[in-house]
Amino acid sequence: MWMFLESTIKKPLHFQESKHITKEAYFAMSKLAIEAGYLGNEVLKILLPKEAKPIYEKLDKIPLADRILANAIVSVNRAAEDAATAAKPIFIQASILGLKAV
Repeated sequence: MWMFLESTIKKPLHFQESKHITKEAYFAMSKLAIEAGYLGNEVLKILLPKEAKPIYEKLDKIPLADRILANAIVSVNRAAEDAATAAKPIFIQASILGLKAV
């Protein structure tokens, strides 16, 4: 999705392109802005970064640490879902402004 949006910014938007971006942005944000929008999608699910592997390898030695790590993953994904909710009107407004610019 980001590559598509970035490539359209480099040229003037035509009405149909802007209309398509508005529709796609609304659809994408609607799908992501629900509970399990990220967490329930194995492709989009946000995991802990590989750079933190030494930390969570040490945490594995602590009882219940796996629960803490699982809660961290859930929290990050829930935050992303909340961000998608907040981003939806921004993408819609940007697409509308693109329509008005043509």
